[in-house]
Amino acid sequence: MSERLVDVKNLQVDFKTKEGWFTAVKNVNFHIETDQVLGLVGGSSSGKSVTAKSLMQLNSNNAIYRSPSQINLYNSGQSVPVLQLRSSKALRQLRGALISMIFQEPMASFAPAISLDKRMVETIQLHLGFSKHEAEQEAIHWLGQVGLTEPEWRLRQYVHELSEGMRQRVMIATALSTKPRLLIADEPTTALDVTIQAQVGSIAGTQATVWNGYAFHHS
Repeated sequence: MSERLVDVKNLQVDFKTKEGWFTAVKNVNFHIETDQVLGLVGGSSSGKSVTAKSLMQLNSNNAIYRSPSQINLYNSGQSVPVLQLRSSKALRQLRGALISMIFQEPMASFAPAISLDKRMVETIQLHLGFSKHEAEQEAIHWLGQVGLTEPEWRLRQYVHELSEGMRQRVMIATALSTKPRLLIADEPTTALDVTIQAQVGSIAGTQATVWNGYAFHHS
C-alpha cells in the first residue's frame, strides 16, 4: 500500500542577481507517493532543476525560499520540514540517507583528486553504517549493476580517467548505493547509449519498488 512520501506546497524560489530578484519557480505544488514515479516536464530554464534541488536544499546560496513555501518529507511516521533544516548533521541525513540525486554533470559532483573508492565507500559507510570491507563490496556491486566492467578495478580509478558515460554510471551507482527513500534523477541517462539507458532504467524501476519513491526529473 502506497503512502505519502513528499509534499511540496506553494514553492517559490527567488535568486538575488545584480539586476535584482529573479523568480525561478512560483506556486509549485505536487506530492509523491511511495512506489510512484513522478516526471517534471518543461522547456529549458523553466525551473525543473531548481524545483528538484529544492527537495534537498541544494540551490545556490543566493536562493531564497519565499513564504509560504513548504516541502515535507515523511520518514518512519515523522514529518521532516526540509526548508527549515539548518544544521549540517540534519542536512547530511537528508542528502543521501533519505534523498539522493543524480545530477546532469558528473564532473561537478566528484573531486578530481579523490578516487572513486574513497568517494563511494565513505558515502556508503556514512549513510548505511557499513564497515569498510562491507562498503567496498556494496560499491563493487552497484558499479556492476550499472554496467561497468571490472568494477573492482574501476573502484580504484579517478573520475578524470573515465569516459563521460562511465562517469554518469558511477554517479547513478553512488546515488543508488545509499538506498534512499527518494531518488531525484536530473536527466540521468543523457551520456549513455540506448542499451545502457534501458539497463539503468530497469534497475531504477526495481529499486523504486523496494525503496519507496522515485522522482524522475527529465527535460
